[in-house]
Amino acid sequence: MRILLIDGDEIFSNLLKSRLSEQNYIVDSATDGHKGWQFIEAYNYDLIVLDVILPKLDGISFCRQLRAKGVRASILLLTARDTSSDRIMGLDAGADDYVIKSISLPELAAIIRALLRRKSPILSSVIVWGNLKLDPIQNEISYINIKLNLTTKEYYLLELLMKNSNKIHSKSSILSQVWSLEDEVPSGDTLRTLIKRLRQKLKLVGATDLIETVYSLGYRLNPALEKKVPNQYHCSPLEKNDQTITKSHKNTKIKKIYYKIIENLDVVEKYLQDIFENKQISNKLEKIKCNINDIIEYLSIINLDVAYKLALELEENIQTIIQRKTCLLVDEYTLVYNLVKEIRLLLLSANNSSFPEANKINYKYQKASLEPITQILIVGNNQALYDRISTEAESQGIISVIANDTELGLKKVKDTSPHLIILDISGSNVIDEALCFIDNVSVFSDSTPILVLMNDTNSINRLVLARRKVRGFLEQPLTAQSILENIIQVINSKKKKEAKILILDDDHLILRFTQILLEPWGLQISTLINPLQFWEQLENITPDLLILDIQMPDINGIELCQMIRNNSKWAWMPILILTGDRNPETIQNVFAAGADDFVSKPVIAPELVTRVLNRLERSRLLRERAEIDPLTGLFNRHRSSVDLERLLHLAKQYQQPFCLAVLSIDNLVQINRNYGHQIGDKILRQLAYTLQKELRNEDIIARWDGAEFVIGMYGMTRNDGVEWFAEIIELMQILESSMPHSEKMQMILSAGVTDYPNDANDIQGLYQVATKALDKAKKNGGNRVFSSNWQPLISQAITVFDIILLHHDSGFATSIMKALSIRGYHACWLQDKDNIFRNLAGQNPTLYGKVILLEDNLSNASGLEVLESFKKYKITQRSKVFWLSHKSLNQTIELEQAMSLGCFEYINVPCNISSFMQQINQAFS
Repeated sequence: MRILLIDGDEIFSNLLKSRLSEQNYIVDSATDGHKGWQFIEAYNYDLIVLDVILPKLDGISFCRQLRAKGVRASILLLTARDTSSDRIMGLDAGADDYVIKSISLPELAAIIRALLRRKSPILSSVIVWGNLKLDPIQNEISYINIKLNLTTKEYYLLELLMKNSNKIHSKSSILSQVWSLEDEVPSGDTLRTLIKRLRQKLKLVGATDLIETVYSLGYRLNPALEKKVPNQYHCSPLEKNDQTITKSHKNTKIKKIYYKIIENLDVVEKYLQDIFENKQISNKLEKIKCNINDIIEYLSIINLDVAYKLALELEENIQTIIQRKTCLLVDEYTLVYNLVKEIRLLLLSANNSSFPEANKINYKYQKASLEPITQILIVGNNQALYDRISTEAESQGIISVIANDTELGLKKVKDTSPHLIILDISGSNVIDEALCFIDNVSVFSDSTPILVLMNDTNSINRLVLARRKVRGFLEQPLTAQSILENIIQVINSKKKKEAKILILDDDHLILRFTQILLEPWGLQISTLINPLQFWEQLENITPDLLILDIQMPDINGIELCQMIRNNSKWAWMPILILTGDRNPETIQNVFAAGADDFVSKPVIAPELVTRVLNRLERSRLLRERAEIDPLTGLFNRHRSSVDLERLLHLAKQYQQPFCLAVLSIDNLVQINRNYGHQIGDKILRQLAYTLQKELRNEDIIARWDGAEFVIGMYGMTRNDGVEWFAEIIELMQILESSMPHSEKMQMILSAGVTDYPNDANDIQGLYQVATKALDKAKKNGGNRVFSSNWQPLISQAITVFDIILLHHDSGFATSIMKALSIRGYHACWLQDKDNIFRNLAGQNPTLYGKVILLEDNLSNASGLEVLESFKKYKITQRSKVFWLSHKSLNQTIELEQAMSLGCFEYINVPCNISSFMQQINQAFS
C-alpha cells in the first residue's frame, strides 16, 4: 500500500514515516503543497495524510483540488486546530477523517490502518494463494504456517505478486510500486538481486519455483503452484533433517518413479523426432502412446497434478494424430514437443529438493527452472573468437553456449531455448547449410533473433538470409566488444512495453477467447461488440493496434478499415483483420483496404499471438524512428511538442506554473570543426544523459536542433529553472574535464528560461521568449542561464547591482562569483575596507546592491565595523545584508551583534555552492 505524507513539520513527518514504514507501507513525503502535488501526478496513492497548514498550497485547497480531479484515495487531515468549524470545513472539502496533531503516533497509525481497511475491505482479510498466506494486520507472510523472515522490500514484492496473482508484472511496474520516490533510484540489477534473494528464502521453506519469470514480460506467481499442496510434499530443509527412516525409504521409491518417468519422456521425444524428420506415420506413434500411458500412471502415484493434466493432454493429442492417419504437421509437432518439455521441467523442479542427482539426468532442461538469465547460442568453428565473446558476455550477465556445427546447434536450440543466436558463416562459402539451420530453428522458436557473422559482401546472400527473418548482419573483422554491443541492442529491443489493443467483433466467444489469449502477454485488451460505438471507443482508448472482424452488422471490417486509413489522425494505426474466408479475392480486398495483416478463423492461438506481437513490434520501431533522436535517444521536436502541450494544458487546468527552457551548446560547430564530429557527438550524448539523470522522470527533454535542447517542467517557475540549469552547466563543466582535448576545447553552454503564466500562454510563445533569453546569454559570453525577465546592467550615477560581495580574495569567493555569473546575476566584488566605504557608504555612494554578502572578518576591517557604517548610512534599510560567518557555532556574541545591526540573514561558510545559492535566491523571491 502506498501512502503520501504532506506535512511542513519535518520532525513529525519523519517520525510518522518511520512508524508506517515499519508496518510495510510504502511512504512518500513532501514538505509543501506544490511538492505534494508533484507526487500525486506521478503515482496513485491509497491514502494521503495531509497537514492543513502548508506552504504554497494549503491542505483544504489541496483536498478540494484532489476531489475535483477525481482522486478517490482516502484523505486524512492533520491539524493543530480543534474547533468544530475547522473540522466541518475539512470534511466538506473531501477529507475522510480529521485528526488533531496532539494524538499519539500509535493511535494515529491505527486510524490510518482503519481508513485503509474501510477504503479497501480486502486489506482487512487474510490473503491466501496456494500455501502462501498474507496477514495484513500482523504484516506477516507465511508458507504452510512457517513465518517468512522478509525485508521490507521483499514483503512489498511478495504482497504485490499475491494481490495481483493473475497479472504479469513488468520490471518497471515492480520498481514503481515497490520503491518509493524518495528511495535511491534502483536498477534492473537491484530488482534481480531482490528476486533472487526472495527466491532463496522461499526455497528454504520448501517453496521452490514459486516466482516465475515470463521472458521479456516480467514476473508472476507460478500458476502451476496455486493449488494447495499437502505438507509432506513441501517441507523445508530444516524439517527434512528430522525425517524418519520410513520417510527416507519412501523417498527412495519416489526417486525410482522419477527416473522411470524421465526415461519414458526420453523415448517419447526420440520417437517424435524420428517421425517428424521422416514426415510419415509409423508404429512409433503407438509406442509413444504406450510410453505416455506409463507416464500418466507414474504421475498419479506421486501426486504431481499439473504434470498429470499435461500428460493427459499429450495423450489426447497423440490419439488425434493416430486416428487421422496422415503425416505429422509442424504445428502438431511443436505442440506435443512443448508438452513433453513442460512435463520434464515440472518433474525436475518439483523433485530438486528431494534428490539433487535428478538434475544430472538431463541437465539441459534444468536451466529453465532456475533463475532466468540471458543466454545466447553461438554456432560456428572460430573457437578463439567465441571464447572472447563469452568472456565479454559473462561480464554483462549473459551466458554463452557454443556449437561447432549447425546439427549440434539445432540440438542446442531445442535443449536451451536461447534468447539470441549468432550464426557464423564467415569461415565458409556454403550458404545452404545456414539456410537449412535457420528454417529448422523457426520450427521451434520463430521469435528467436538471429545475427549472422559473415565476411561475404554478396548482396544476394544477404537478401536470401534477410528473407529468413535474420535480425542483422555483422561483417568481419569485428572485436568481441563490438559483437556484444550488437547482441545487447537486439536483446533489449525485444523487450516490449505494455500495449493497448482494441478488438471489434460481433461474436462474444471470439472476443472472450482473444482477450484470454493476449492478456498474459502483458497487453491491455479492450473489446467492443457494437460497431456503432467504434469511433467513440477509439478516442477514449487510443489503442496501439486494432483487430477487426471482416463481417459485422451495420458496417463490415473492410469498410471500417478504409475509413480509418482516410482519417489523418488514425491512418498510422496497425490493423489486423479476422476473416473466415480465405479465397484470393477476399484477401486482396483486405490488403487493398489498408489492413496490415489478417488471421483466418477459426483462430489458431500461436498464429494470432505471433502476428499481434510482430505487428506491435514493427509499429513500435516505426514510431521510434519517427519520434526519437537516434544520437541522444531523446524525443525529437515533433513528438515532444505533443507532450509539452499536454503538460501546459495540465498547468492551465490546475493553475500551476510551467517552465520551458532552451539549452544550447554555443560552440558545437567549432568543436566539430577542430576536434571532429565524434567528440561533438560524445558531448551531445553526455549532455542528454546528464539532463535525463538530473531532471525528473516526468519532465519532457527533447533535442530540437543540432545543438539545441528544449525542456518542459510542470509545476516549475522560471526562477526554479534558472537554478536547475545552472547546476547542470556546473556539472557539465566538471564532466568536461574527463573528455579528450578538454584543456583546449572549453565547451560553452547557455540557456534561456521562461514560464507560464508570466511570459506566454502557448508553447510557441514560450519558445520564442526562451530563445530571446538564450540569445542574451550567448551575447554575454555564454556559460550562463538567463531568465526571460533578465535585463542588462544600466550605467548611471549610482550603479545598481543585484549582489555585491564584500569578501577577501579566496577560492570560495571566486566560486561564488562564478556561480552568480552563471545564474545571470549582476554582481560586484569588493575586497578591502577603503573600496567598500568609498563606493557604498558616505554621502556620495557610487554602488548599490539589492543584496550584500558581508564576510565576518575582512582583510583590513572587521565585518561588525562595516555593519556599523552601513547602519549609520541606512544601507541595511535599503539592502538585504547576509552575514557570512566562519564560526562553527551559530549562537555567538558576534553573530547576535551582526543581526542586531540589521543583517537580513546569516550563512555559515564555506558551504556547498548549491545550498548557498538557494538561500540567496530566497532573498529575491
